[in-house]
Amino acid sequence: MPKNHASTLRGIGKMGLSKLHEELKRYKDIRDHMNSKYAHMPAMGEHRIYTKDQVKSAIEQLEAKIAAKQGGTRRRRGTRSTRRR
Repeated sequence: MPKNHASTLRGIGKMGLSKLHEELKRYKDIRDHMNSKYAHMPAMGEHRIYTKDQVKSAIEQLEAKIAAKQGGTRRRRGTRSTRRR
């Protein structure tokens, strides 16, 4: 693991695909904010300033997790009323 590994991603094991995509978008927005003239301030809606290494690490982790989850299928179970019939 790299030294500046993003510790904010502890919960990605339990996230579903839609939440993973939301987190990926959030970190990409932070990355874009770092290239603006307001990079010395936290991004809108954020409370801390991330380093470039942390954001890069987070994006890599999220993209890897999304790629791993893409192939899975959902379990479809019938409800109790359909099982009785």
